[in-house]
Amino acid sequence: MTDQPLGDEEDCVVRSLHLIFKSFVPYRFSSLRRKFINLLGDILDCSTNVRILLLVSAQLGQWICEDCKQTPLTKNEVLFFLKKFTNFESRGLSEIDMQPLSYLVSLVVLKCERRRACFSSPALSYDGSSHETSSDFGSYSPVLNRLSSSSLMSSNTSIRNIFCKVMISRAYEGTGEDISPHHDEIFSGPLESILSYVLHADLEGLGNRMWTFVIVDSLLAICEDPTYSEAATSRYLISSFLEKECQIFPPYTTSLSSSPDSSVFLSALRTMTSCDRQLSQELLESLVKSVWSTLTDDKVRLRIVKAMEKTLNRTYHAQFLRNSRKSELRPRSSNGVKSFLQAVASLNPLPMISIDLLLTLASNYNCWHEVRSMLEKQLLVFNCAPREVAESYRLGLSSAIRRCYLDLGEKDVWLTLKAKDCTSPLLKYALSIDMYGKVQEALQRFELLVDQSESNSDKFVPTDIEMALLEDRWIAIHKETCQLTVLSKFSELSSFSKLSMECSWKNRDWEKLRLLCSSPAATSALELGDIDVKMNEIFLAIHDEKLHDIENLHAQTAQLCLYKWQLLPNVSSGCNAHLMLLRYFNRLVDIRESGQVMVEASQHTNGKSYPDLKNLLNAWRNRLPNDFEQLSVWDDVFQWRSYMFSAISKKFQWAEQSTLASLHDRPWSTIKMACTARRQDVIGVSLLSLSKLTDCAMDVNDAFSKLNEQILSYRYGSEDERKGGLNLINTTNLSYFDSIQKSELFRLKAEFLESLGGKTKATQAYCHAVQLCPTYTRAWISWGNLCWSLADLVETQGRRHMASSSAEDKEKKAANAKKVCQYLAQSMGCYLEAIRCDASEDSRINLPRCLIMLAKDGSCPGLLCTTFEKYATKLPSWIWLTWIPQLLSSLCRIEATSAKLLLQKVLSSYPQSAYFSLRSFYLERRDSERAKQSTVTKTTVNTSVLCAEDLMSNLRKCQPTLWSMLESILEELIIRFRPSYEEELLATISALLQRADSQIDHQRRANNSDEDAVRASFMKTLSRVSEKFFRVPNGHATPLKDQKAKKTLEFTMQYKDSFERDFFIQDDVKKKQLSLDDIFSKLNNWKDMLEKRVSSTPPIIPMTSMSQYLSAFSNNNPDLWTGSCDPPGSNSVESKKDSLENDKDSSPSSSAKAATKAAIVASAAVAAASALEGGGGSQGFGWTSVEIPGQYAPNSCSDAKPNPELHSKLIKFDTKVEVFQRNEHLVRRIGMVGSDGKVRQFLLQFAIPYWTKADERTTQLHLLLGKCLRKEPISCRRHLWIRSNAVIPIAQRLRMIAEDKSYTTLQDIFNLDCQLNGRDPLNSISAFNESLKTAVVPEESEMSLLNMTNKIDAFNKVCESVSSRLLSNYVQNRYATAELYFHFQRAFTLQTAMNCLLQYAFMVNERTPSKFIMNIRNAHVLSPDFRFSYTNQGFMDDIKPVPFRLTRNIQDFIGPFLLDGVFTTTIASASTAICKNEREIEQALQLICRDDIVSWYLSKSSQREGTQRSIQELEYQLADRVKKNVALIQSRFQHCSVKSLKDDETMKHDSCDYRVKELVSMATSTRNLVSMPSNYAAWL
Repeated sequence: MTDQPLGDEEDCVVRSLHLIFKSFVPYRFSSLRRKFINLLGDILDCSTNVRILLLVSAQLGQWICEDCKQTPLTKNEVLFFLKKFTNFESRGLSEIDMQPLSYLVSLVVLKCERRRACFSSPALSYDGSSHETSSDFGSYSPVLNRLSSSSLMSSNTSIRNIFCKVMISRAYEGTGEDISPHHDEIFSGPLESILSYVLHADLEGLGNRMWTFVIVDSLLAICEDPTYSEAATSRYLISSFLEKECQIFPPYTTSLSSSPDSSVFLSALRTMTSCDRQLSQELLESLVKSVWSTLTDDKVRLRIVKAMEKTLNRTYHAQFLRNSRKSELRPRSSNGVKSFLQAVASLNPLPMISIDLLLTLASNYNCWHEVRSMLEKQLLVFNCAPREVAESYRLGLSSAIRRCYLDLGEKDVWLTLKAKDCTSPLLKYALSIDMYGKVQEALQRFELLVDQSESNSDKFVPTDIEMALLEDRWIAIHKETCQLTVLSKFSELSSFSKLSMECSWKNRDWEKLRLLCSSPAATSALELGDIDVKMNEIFLAIHDEKLHDIENLHAQTAQLCLYKWQLLPNVSSGCNAHLMLLRYFNRLVDIRESGQVMVEASQHTNGKSYPDLKNLLNAWRNRLPNDFEQLSVWDDVFQWRSYMFSAISKKFQWAEQSTLASLHDRPWSTIKMACTARRQDVIGVSLLSLSKLTDCAMDVNDAFSKLNEQILSYRYGSEDERKGGLNLINTTNLSYFDSIQKSELFRLKAEFLESLGGKTKATQAYCHAVQLCPTYTRAWISWGNLCWSLADLVETQGRRHMASSSAEDKEKKAANAKKVCQYLAQSMGCYLEAIRCDASEDSRINLPRCLIMLAKDGSCPGLLCTTFEKYATKLPSWIWLTWIPQLLSSLCRIEATSAKLLLQKVLSSYPQSAYFSLRSFYLERRDSERAKQSTVTKTTVNTSVLCAEDLMSNLRKCQPTLWSMLESILEELIIRFRPSYEEELLATISALLQRADSQIDHQRRANNSDEDAVRASFMKTLSRVSEKFFRVPNGHATPLKDQKAKKTLEFTMQYKDSFERDFFIQDDVKKKQLSLDDIFSKLNNWKDMLEKRVSSTPPIIPMTSMSQYLSAFSNNNPDLWTGSCDPPGSNSVESKKDSLENDKDSSPSSSAKAATKAAIVASAAVAAASALEGGGGSQGFGWTSVEIPGQYAPNSCSDAKPNPELHSKLIKFDTKVEVFQRNEHLVRRIGMVGSDGKVRQFLLQFAIPYWTKADERTTQLHLLLGKCLRKEPISCRRHLWIRSNAVIPIAQRLRMIAEDKSYTTLQDIFNLDCQLNGRDPLNSISAFNESLKTAVVPEESEMSLLNMTNKIDAFNKVCESVSSRLLSNYVQNRYATAELYFHFQRAFTLQTAMNCLLQYAFMVNERTPSKFIMNIRNAHVLSPDFRFSYTNQGFMDDIKPVPFRLTRNIQDFIGPFLLDGVFTTTIASASTAICKNEREIEQALQLICRDDIVSWYLSKSSQREGTQRSIQELEYQLADRVKKNVALIQSRFQHCSVKSLKDDETMKHDSCDYRVKELVSMATSTRNLVSMPSNYAAWL
């Protein structure tokens, strides 16, 4: 401001004010003086010129501070101008402009305060002099207090310190207006006094600022100033608490109480606090907690709580302040109330603040999560108390918590809490059905309950609360079923004005809506910010064609929505709080466009012309709710659009029907509504919607869509309904439809015939369908399903003749087998042809079924293999990326030739997608072949090794550059990052100890105590371990040329003798004398010794010391045009040209189509230029660039066609290698810097081939189940997802797993806590085992109960030493605010529930703490070592006491509210979604289980040849086990799914997910937890 030249006007005003100030005008009472005083007030109110404001404020301040005999101002005028000074904060001036004004006002207030202090106590003077005056400042006290409080946050440090001293002095003297005169008797220390004084003070001057800083500054000021007698004590209390809780400056906080420079440190800390809001918030929480912990008298705490309530209840607090950057882990509080509640929520014991006040603060100041956290803590305390104690307060807490969850969009939690407070099991069951979206059944249940309540039946006698809940859900269900007639009648009989308004505009009763909008109820709702009332006003304005009011009302409604948006928490993943507002915004856009349409329609109607509404109608088609959203949301959108279409039709009723049909989209909208309702299984709404199209003209496409929806609504009905659907097809005139539409009708006819038993006629109908349109994918898929069912039927009939050995039965079996193969070949041909026509997700889901069919050919290639080779090789190569592990295993089967051709296509198009798996497979099979060369004289030509070697050779010839780079990188990773011999031996010993625990546990459960057999098995294993690790090469004296041989010799010489001596490897006599306890004890000693040796490895190792090649590796970022990364020979650009020309669904905009063509032409030009320049072939040089692994399916989140040009390319390796322990093994983490700037980190793990293959199948399983979750509304509404983790095989026993530094395990959290508290993490396991040793008794009838009691006692004893809040505290330290904590908690609950479901369904029970891995950034829970549990017979081991890991720390972190409302519903919803797609994924599950059990058998069996013949025979032998295992998996999903109950069952089970609740009870049962092995660590 000062650098700019002053304007003439400003200079004139300044000079005029100077003259008036020096004149007699202010001193003589006259009309001129009155006008001048009013002018000064207007300047203070309205002026934004800092120079003028400073001039006026300075002069007024001088007059105010003068003696009453000298000042020209009266008392009222002084008070008048002081109040004007208080308004400076709310003027909206910038901080820079406010600084001189604030400083000037602070000086004025300071002088007034001194005069007031001297007047009240003449002996008191702050500057050493006494001021005596007769002025009466009593009337100015409230205003001066307000100005003084604003000066406490002055930017000037000196001013701030002076006013802080004034406040502290008043707090000591008890001169505050709300402070008791017996101040010293109530508060025992200065900290409590200051806190109480600040809370009682008038902080209105700080209402627009973060006033919590005053608390922090005043508490630190007591400790800083040595003149206070209690400063040392206060400093000691605060320093000890900061050292323990805050840990902001650890080196200094430890010496605050004794250091002579502590005042300097505290002064600097106060200055930093005034500038850093995050530091201020952390100090506030710690200091308030420190003060609260020193209070021992409940009366004092009660007084502090009342002061808190009074402060929070004031109306001057600003709702919104400047927020923080989104990147901060701890965002700043948006206002002072939220900041203060964050500090209060961390107190212990928690202050009992009024429930109504907390709810008001939550809705007005965006404190939802802080209030929710406080209310939940209070309710948990009251739940532990006797039920008779404060029952009404407990009910109030429960109601407030439900209100919080409802406003936060957590409907499942709200309904769960509602159901808990209900007494009727019938109502509880109806609520559970409603929660899972079973609309039709929920409607029947609620109507039955309403009838029973009206008939005074004894079955259901509701309370007032239950009746209100019943009405609310009854209305919601009728909205879902779009029954406006019923709701209208109900609204007329009741007093639900909001429901009446909604029914009025949907029924187009505008006069009634106008009356309702002007009613007192609507007016009060509008004052409270009801958006629906405002929307109704816009509806009326559009109907009345008050076009000038539409924009104003729309702007007001939009502002109201934005205001409410600011009062909600930040948007996060899975957060539902903003859904309702997003829907309002969507409708507001429609309404605004509707107003514009009405304007255009009026203009064109007058001119008898037609508006162009094509763009609008196209936008409305694309701006729709999600397919999974509730039908009431769809109905709100389509009801308004239907009115607009009717209004347009009415305005242009003089137009021709064909022209009028182009001005609206009523048929398409109605059919879309019907389709959505049918997909959500609400057939009644679908038929109701279609019935509205009787009087509407439509084109052929819309007519077919309507007919199609009508037919589909009968597809899954009763037999009569299906016959009706078939008759509807037969009576349809097909002459108007195109080939695709005719093919669809014949396909539907075939489905109806098949469901009615006419499979032969169904086959003919499918044949007609594909003849009419050979490229119609759905017809091919449906025909394939029919052929598959026929094959299954024939195979089932053939099993009846299996037991018979007569010649006739043998002929029948051969004929049946031939017939089955024919049907399967037809089915396979249909599936593969469907993929050729359209490689969509619905058609690709049948690929596993095609692969599983090949086993029916027997021991040699037959019809199925021929069909597969004929059709599969014509398909695009990218569809096989998900199933590359199965194609590699097919090289060992009869379909090796076909699999080789497919793999060759994949390698030619996407070489890096299969290179790692192919290389690992080749090395494994090669080693297996070499191992059996001594027993096999001649190998067959078509072996898996030769096929893999041929594929590798072709890849090397076609792409030598890429091959060379990949081989060099992998060789370095294998050699340089290979685990040391000590690490491998440690891993082997750890595996032996885990095997010992599992065997002992299995024998204990099977009541089998054959110790000799177990001991003999262990001694045999130890002998093999000795033979493997301690091989001495021949010729010790010869010089060693190989470094590896040298290390091997050193390791053998160091450990061999000790190992053989401890376990008597060479002494058979002493070997038999070893007991199991001796073996386990020595194994533990070896484990401890090796762990000490291994732990000496540094945690961070430079990459230069690990690998010079990887450290120096560098690559350039390739170009990213289309086709730049395709290998030579690919014509991607030309194919995209052809696909664009043949694309039928082209963009409605010709400019968009032209732009797309221009882009492809430009891409082709760039590729041609690159070829001329020698850039690496016709497509560019990108195909030679090494990609970062894990970007292809199934390691990626999608199995769609990949775009290699968009994949991140490897630029270089990170300079550091991190080494840490995981699962008792040392792992290395390396970083790969990508071309997109991100560093992707991978773990290099030592693992046997079966583990790596199992993890690859786990990624396939996650991708498969993720598709099921994305398809169903019940899972999409809850934002359920499963993300696979990339697993890349490097060598036979080395793999890479994508995992960055943000992942941690439950064991790591426990180890960190033990490290902080100076404990050994193994003490808990040792204590538990020792307790069991002293308490073990024989497993007999009466002794078994005693044994279980001893186990429970030992378990409880360990639980006393291990906290159940380790995980909660760890996350709390990371996310200190309640909002971030809840977002992480909720996401963690979802992910844990999904993980637990998979553990239960696939019998994966060995989830030790080190295998429970979560991402601390996004709560993603991994599934490492996800291996199925088998019995010795090859069946899945379903005899486990615990279904999944839900131990104390996990359960405590999730909490009781999310456990019932999110965890349980997630498992039930995901199971239901998977069961609905059971038929589609059954064969994929069978394929995965087949490969898994074969791999498991080969890893356990002594026959490990793995030849083509042995694997074929093994699969045939295990086929029955595979089917039973798949059936068991599916039954477990069915067990957890949502199922309807009969009336008599609802009295026993009050919810449709009671089976999941039983599983949760089993997982948390102490009796079951103590039955798990000790390494399970059930106490964590």
